[in-house]
Amino acid sequence: MISTDTIAAAIGLLDGPLVDVAALDDAGAIALQSALGALSRLAARHASVTAGELSRRSSRELGYAGLAQASGHRTPEEFLQAVTGVTAVEATRLVRVGSLPPSSPLAIAVAAGEASVVAADAIRRGLGNADDGTSTQTLDTAARELLAVAGSVTPEALYRAAADARSHIDLEGVATRERERRDQRYLRVRQREDGMVSGSFLPDQEDGQLLISAIDTVLSPRRGGPRFVCESERLAADELIADPRTNDQLAADVFVDIIRLAIDVDPGTVFGDRRPAVQVIVTALELDSGTGSAPFHTPSATRTCSERWRMPVFRLFASTELL
Repeated sequence: MISTDTIAAAIGLLDGPLVDVAALDDAGAIALQSALGALSRLAARHASVTAGELSRRSSRELGYAGLAQASGHRTPEEFLQAVTGVTAVEATRLVRVGSLPPSSPLAIAVAAGEASVVAADAIRRGLGNADDGTSTQTLDTAARELLAVAGSVTPEALYRAAADARSHIDLEGVATRERERRDQRYLRVRQREDGMVSGSFLPDQEDGQLLISAIDTVLSPRRGGPRFVCESERLAADELIADPRTNDQLAADVFVDIIRLAIDVDPGTVFGDRRPAVQVIVTALELDSGTGSAPFHTPSATRTCSERWRMPVFRLFASTELL
């Protein structure tokens, strides 16, 4: 059994100057990265077991006497973040895997070093929990089969394989699980103080694939997509490759273009009589000179002029698109 002192000693060995990676040849750099990956997976094994124990000592039944709440944290995951500095995603994963029953094939595989924490969590999430249509024993059998290939595929592929396995095991529950996933969908947007708009979204699998496909189609020439035989398509692909915008910027522009197309495709149907619009108000002098500042806002029946904000000085282009 490895002790805390042993782990502390190992930390001491690595707590020194960084390896001079630039001095390594290709084989040496690859070997170093591989060794560090193995070290990371080894540390995660110990971290998951400890996280599971901290979670048990912070169970809801213990209330304020639980370890997490007694330390001023709402959940074991928050407590783990404070203790280790890991992200919320990493803390949640460690607690999930560490809280698996000791008899679970996934827990056994992680403890034996036969599967990484990430791989075990991917399988667990994909298979889901036992219910009226699927027993724990059936899920354990599926988990063992997936563990046999865990070392040769990515965690993402493992998750998909586990989700497919669950669908084959419990065909009657497919509709329920798909409905549960769809119920989780959302889109949140907000306007920042500087006028930029930020947000997050979570579409279901089918709708999400539409967006992924649209963006991938546009960015295909940059991602080693198909060779274009048609001269016009080849020129368009070359133009995209030479475009100064980053892939993320192109994806953002494609996303907005999709919205513009949706607005223009059938006016008066989706948005009724009032179509989404943006107003940029400029004076004739500013338009002629090409520079100036302007109130920039989305028209709304409930918004007053005092709620408008002024953009910083920027270059105005004589375009009718926003006028």
